[in-house]
Amino acid sequence: MSPSESPQKIEEAIMEANAKTEIIKNKFVQRMSEYGMTGEFVALDDKDPGHGVVRYAGAVGASYVVTGSRGLGTFRRTFLGSISDYILHHSPVPVLVCRNKPEHKEKEESKGNKYSLFG
Repeated sequence: MSPSESPQKIEEAIMEANAKTEIIKNKFVQRMSEYGMTGEFVALDDKDPGHGVVRYAGAVGASYVVTGSRGLGTFRRTFLGSISDYILHHSPVPVLVCRNKPEHKEKEESKGNKYSLFG
């Protein structure tokens, strides 16, 4: 979106982003409940997401931060930066970085293994 976009289109994009955020929030809140976990899902509005997470964790006195990683690899992370890497190195509290391998990769890797959990 550029500044020349109509206010109506910008408002529509904001509403769409908020709706997607709500769907993601509901998914994670439901999963936390299923696993008997307590926690808080927070959508931060910050130009620098890593800094926003670190600042928020400190402000609310968080016990720890859980974040995801797309697994870009060293080369891409070096040039593009990594939010999880920033959080890990700047957070005032412990950080758990979770990486979820794509399911299709796991299935492909296990095809030759007769003891595989994925068939």
